[in-house]
Amino acid sequence: MKRLLQLKRAIQSMEDNPQDQVPFLEEAAALGDYDSIRTLIHCYTYGDYGLEPDPVQACRYTVLGAQLGEGWCLYNAAICAQEGRGCPVDLPQAMTWMKQAAAADVPEAWLPCARMLMSREKDFAEARRLICHAIAHGQEEEGRLLLGRLCSEEGMNLLEDGKHRAAEQVLLEGAALDDADCLVSLAFEYSIEDGVGQDPQKTFDCSMRAADLGHPAGMYNVSMCLREGVGTAQDPRKAFEWMKNAAKSGFDEAALPLAQHYHYGIGVHPDDRQARFWLEKALETEQDPDRREMAQKLKQKLEAQAQPQS
Repeated sequence: MKRLLQLKRAIQSMEDNPQDQVPFLEEAAALGDYDSIRTLIHCYTYGDYGLEPDPVQACRYTVLGAQLGEGWCLYNAAICAQEGRGCPVDLPQAMTWMKQAAAADVPEAWLPCARMLMSREKDFAEARRLICHAIAHGQEEEGRLLLGRLCSEEGMNLLEDGKHRAAEQVLLEGAALDDADCLVSLAFEYSIEDGVGQDPQKTFDCSMRAADLGHPAGMYNVSMCLREGVGTAQDPRKAFEWMKNAAKSGFDEAALPLAQHYHYGIGVHPDDRQARFWLEKALETEQDPDRREMAQKLKQKLEAQAQPQS
């Protein structure tokens, strides 16, 4: 303690020559002086006190502060380990630091820690607690978005475990937050027999809400509902428009149905040139063997029609 006091007096006496403070700052930091640690982190991050920016040294002193339990350093040490700033990427260590930062009530750590808990540990309960804490303390916009994503991921995990009713409740919570992924998952649940029970109206309504939020799968589902009359009246023209929107939004599964719309004139004037274009897209991306076979047969049909008649 006596040596630390001597160092701090020496540092204060050199305020007009900050570059001379560096050796004393380094010794004080080694003795656990947090002010000196923060100063050195700043110097090595931005280049100050005559020092060049050095991410390795900045990370070193950040970790030193984290080891002392300082919240700001815990959070930044987690970022260093997560992104490889001045050290190798170490996701388990990043998780440890971020948890400790959140436990130290560092506001910047609440939502990043929740994301890690969701993705790495599937600890939705603790992630939800942190998100709600963040929302209650002013991080409402980002927190609500993350809560919607949590509902989507937790809902999908429950569905994989066959817990359809529990999944429905979680997904409905996310839907109330306008999470489009939750709406798409609900639409699928309401379309199958093995889930919570088929409900064509809910299938269409959830799909439409997702589509209005810009979700390509929602657009695709709306198109199929309008094409087949699921939960709504058949409307080939609107079905075509939504399928075109889905395909142009990059939803690969929409390419084959859109080609069919163009070839058979479903809601649009027949156009085999556009049909061929979207069939090629389908054959480039389609993974389902049955759908690939369907696309290949339609392509062969179009090629045969294009051959000159003898």
